[in-house]
Amino acid sequence: MCLLQCEKVDMCLLQCEKVDMCLLQCEKVDMCLLQCEKVEMCLLHCEKVDMCLLQCEKVDMCLLQCEKVDMCLLHCEKVDMCLLHCEKVEMCLLQCEKVDMCLLQCEKVDMCLLQCEKVEMCLLHCEKVDMCLLQCEKVDMCLLQCEKVDMCLLQCEKVDMCLLRCEKVDMCLLRCEKVDMCLLQCEKVDMCLLQCEKVDMCLLQCEKVDMCLLHCEKVEMCLLHCEKVDMYLLHCEKVEMCLLHCEKVEMCLLHCEKVEMYLLHCEKVDMCLLQCEKVDMYLLQCEKVDMCLLHCEKVEMYLLHCEKVEMCLLHCEKVEMCLLHCEKVEMCLLHCEKVEMCLLHCEKVDMCLLHCEKVEMCLLH
Repeated sequence: MCLLQCEKVDMCLLQCEKVDMCLLQCEKVDMCLLQCEKVEMCLLHCEKVDMCLLQCEKVDMCLLQCEKVDMCLLHCEKVDMCLLHCEKVEMCLLQCEKVDMCLLQCEKVDMCLLQCEKVEMCLLHCEKVDMCLLQCEKVDMCLLQCEKVDMCLLQCEKVDMCLLRCEKVDMCLLRCEKVDMCLLQCEKVDMCLLQCEKVDMCLLQCEKVDMCLLHCEKVEMCLLHCEKVDMYLLHCEKVEMCLLHCEKVEMCLLHCEKVEMYLLHCEKVDMCLLQCEKVDMYLLQCEKVDMCLLHCEKVEMYLLHCEKVEMCLLHCEKVEMCLLHCEKVEMCLLHCEKVEMCLLHCEKVDMCLLHCEKVEMCLLH
């Protein structure tokens, strides 16, 4: 498409070659573009537009610094995005007052940000680190300059996330009170929270946070604690197991991927439900009565095990049959509702009792 500059149109384009779109600066249009070559989009600085781009080459997007726009970028090469001219960095932003993000020119770093007051993020120039942030009061994230670490964050009071600088540790986490979440990204570990070396468990103490992660290397276990919902998630890699504990209902869910098993523990009733998807089985353990109920949907069977009396009840809906087994007396009771019959078998005395209510008959063998 090629258009000539015109006054009474919403868009003005200049005749150009080998570009996807070329626009000429115009006063009364929403967008202004300059003639450019071999770029996807090129915009000229304009006052009354949301975005301003400068002519650039071989970059995905290039923006010129402008006051009344959300983002300002300078001419740059071989970078995905540049607010300031930079080399060999993924992102570089120039300090600006009325923009959402500000970055300082830097080299050989993944991200560098300059401290700015009215921006959401502030980063300090750093080298050979994955991420470096400068402490700032009115930003969502604050990081401290650090070297040779995966991630370093500075403690800040009024930010959403705070992380502490750490070296040669698998886990790094900062104690923060007024944040929603505190976690440090670590490569060597699956989950990271508080720094701990010689302990089985490491918990991040957060009073007003939604989530807290506990990672334990020795048992490869990770606990996720959420105070607002009083929930705990326990993840164990060796058995691919996850436990979800909720204090409000005093409930714990144990998930085991290898067997597709779920254990639900409820302290109020001392009850545990074990769901196994492969066999459609449910186990309900009740500590107060030492009772366990096993439900298998495929056979519509229920097994009730009571440790105090060492009794097991097997209920099968298809045949409406219930079997009660008691190890202490080696007794088994078979109840069949269809015929209203009950069979009691006792191995110690080799006795079997058959009770039939319809005929009010009892047979002792």
